[in-house]
Amino acid sequence: MVSPTLLRSRNLGQIDLARFMKSHQGWVLELGEVKSSDMGLEQMGRSQKKRLLNSLHFLGGLFGHETKLSVLKK
Repeated sequence: MVSPTLLRSRNLGQIDLARFMKSHQGWVLELGEVKSSDMGLEQMGRSQKKRLLNSLHFLGGLFGHETKLSVLKK
């Protein structure tokens, strides 16, 4: 969906998964962060979460849709 190089150049978090979903209010851009273990979920640091939220804000503005972040365990 978006080049990792572009995200890195803006100090934004890289995206594991992305999709558009239809909601009652319109389209929602959902970004998914995949972790391989419970420990990975617990250790997701503030800086990583902040970068992902910044990516969410950036892409929401770029595409003009609401956004949602989901953290998934593999």
